[in-house]
Amino acid sequence: MSQKDWWNARFSNDKNIISQGGQAETAKILTDTLWVAGVKDFHKILGQAKGRTCLDLGCGFGQLSRHFDQLGFEVTAVDFSENALAVLKSHSPHIKTAIQDITRPLPFGDMTFDVVIANLCLHYFCKRDTENAIAEINRVLKPGGLLIGSVLSQEEFEVVKDVLEFVEIEPNFYHEIFDDGRKKHVRFFNREDIEHFFAGFEVLYLENKFEQRMGKAKGAWEFILKNNG
Repeated sequence: MSQKDWWNARFSNDKNIISQGGQAETAKILTDTLWVAGVKDFHKILGQAKGRTCLDLGCGFGQLSRHFDQLGFEVTAVDFSENALAVLKSHSPHIKTAIQDITRPLPFGDMTFDVVIANLCLHYFCKRDTENAIAEINRVLKPGGLLIGSVLSQEEFEVVKDVLEFVEIEPNFYHEIFDDGRKKHVRFFNREDIEHFFAGFEVLYLENKFEQRMGKAKGAWEFILKNNG
């Protein structure tokens, strides 16, 4: 099973929960506590982006797409799961969407966006693909633009390593193996990884904590970084 097929199956399951599970389950999936709302002076930090264009990479069901849309941004949301984008369009049909593998070159011009969101979507790749994805983010960000997102942390690995099966592929990057034999790639970032992969960005906010994602706590590095061009 390819990584795209894995995620389409995952989002299909969550889409069914939303369609069949009623308001409580829908709320749990679609209305995560958005960590950006808890960042001190977030709106002041956000004001450092000079314009109001936003790209949401690996958008999933679009919780952050919807949040930034409500803040007045012109949002473009991309994911390589058609099932995820179908749910996003069901609740926010006016948001522009596109199917995109973020390990591939992004179909946008240089310096297009004031803000790029990459929330819990950059920790699924080998070192080379992670570096390439961040280079593409840097390319499409305007000078002074913001990269807002989070990645799974080494603390999350300490929680799950004894209850799930992992095979290390390269340092901090694993196959997560399921009971039925399916595999998902996942990286757990330590501070050295953060410093390596995001070198060249100015750190405006960085915190390692547990956040809520689709009803579950995830150990993650949250970050707001500035592209100084």
